[in-house]
Amino acid sequence: MQEKWLFRFALVSSLIGILIVYYMSLNILGIGEVNEDYLDQPVRIKGYISNINVLDSFYLITVYDKTGEIVVIDFDKNSYLKGEEITIRGTVSEYDGELQLIMK
Repeated sequence: MQEKWLFRFALVSSLIGILIVYYMSLNILGIGEVNEDYLDQPVRIKGYISNINVLDSFYLITVYDKTGEIVVIDFDKNSYLKGEEITIRGTVSEYDGELQLIMK
């Protein structure tokens, strides 16, 4: 009896996890799709790092994909490599007339 319950629990948990991962992957925007309509809104993008500027209190990371390029601000100062493919979740903002993404 206990083994059947444990098996069912594990199966349901696995299916829920797969659905969550699938749902999260559907919400990834192409960088070129990020526009003024998304200002102050959370978005997810996926791309490659082309440049990393290390400043005192944050990193400025330039990320590109086949649709465009955007600057990402990381206040947590995570570890990055040029050319690395990354998925980023953040809020769209504007600075000096250019859109940027502030990581969450």
